[in-house]
Amino acid sequence: MMSLKTKLAVAGFFLAAQGLDAGSAVIESNFGDSGSYKEIPKKEFVSGSLPEGWKDESVFTKSNCVYSYQTENSTGFFRIVCPDKGRIQFFHTMDEFAARKAFKISVKAKSPSKSALKFMIQAMGTSRSFAVGNIQLSEEWKEYSTILAGGPTDVKNVGFIITSPGPCTVDIANLKLEEAPLSEYVPSTMVPVTRPDNWWMPRHKRMVESMVKEKPDFVIMGDSITGAWEKEGKEAWDKNIAPLKACSFGNGGDGIEHLLWRVKNSGLGKDFQPRLVTVLVGVNNLFNADPMDLAAGMKNLIDEIRKMSPTTKILVLGIFPVGEKSDDQRRQMIKNVNAQYEKLADNKDIFYLDFGSSFVESNGSLSKDLIRPDNVHLTAKGYDMYVEKLLPKVKEILGK
Repeated sequence: MMSLKTKLAVAGFFLAAQGLDAGSAVIESNFGDSGSYKEIPKKEFVSGSLPEGWKDESVFTKSNCVYSYQTENSTGFFRIVCPDKGRIQFFHTMDEFAARKAFKISVKAKSPSKSALKFMIQAMGTSRSFAVGNIQLSEEWKEYSTILAGGPTDVKNVGFIITSPGPCTVDIANLKLEEAPLSEYVPSTMVPVTRPDNWWMPRHKRMVESMVKEKPDFVIMGDSITGAWEKEGKEAWDKNIAPLKACSFGNGGDGIEHLLWRVKNSGLGKDFQPRLVTVLVGVNNLFNADPMDLAAGMKNLIDEIRKMSPTTKILVLGIFPVGEKSDDQRRQMIKNVNAQYEKLADNKDIFYLDFGSSFVESNGSLSKDLIRPDNVHLTAKGYDMYVEKLLPKVKEILGK
């Protein structure tokens, strides 16, 4: 659990309040009024009726969702059923906003399928989210709330989207979206969490045991790109990185919050104390957090590493480009995140290095020699390039 002091410190650094009219309702819907429901025009993949102000978007996911007014103990509510693998997705339009804002979502809901709700403030017609929040529902009626933040929006067509992966059933009695002080918002990237994958914890424990045994001078931390030093990158690692007395600390699919948990539970500073840690993480957070959230999470991760091992220096790497072509929206998202990462460096204890352009051809496409067909992960030659660009900076910091 994050302390109040930590929350306030981060809020002061990244999320200073900007004179918001906190408590101002943006959207408020009581789903208990049967008269507010209007039948959906006949469409393929979707049927039923929606409350006033809400529109269906699950039709685009071909999810066969059914929307309806229901009653339980004489109380009306909104029911959404998605019987197949698609997803529930419906939305309410909202006004654009010119500054970063925080919003509080209050909702009374339940889910017979124990599903989660994901809330997004998004540029409609795209997958560009300005703010994202999540709530895990139970089978019983409960009041839930969460705070999300993001923006500014740079489009006029903005929607507040509610979505949940199918198959699922979700019941909602009422919902309110209102502005909140930015100082109340704590990004999900700052809250350490584990993952439920059955391989994740055993792998974490094996890597910790290796670092405790090896007492490395140099550790590379991150997600699957770091994890693949053991596979596609093994030859490059053995030849160039291993001689630096190094260990890898990467888990596929991890976001900043997962790496934060692993660091806090690694024995860093107590059982081993590297001279340098390199961090490459954040690509898995792109669609669940904005650049300020990622920067706040990275700063918090850096602070945790420095607190646990004060003499350890840190090299933050810019997120590598993903997506086959230059117009892939993740490219711009990554540029925005990397611009925030760069600001964290003091070039004394914390350094920044971005060589993502080395993986891109002159026409903006990713190099097929260096990047695998998934347009995310590196080939063996990609790891050779990684070493070529990384090693001089690492040796400079280590004084080798």
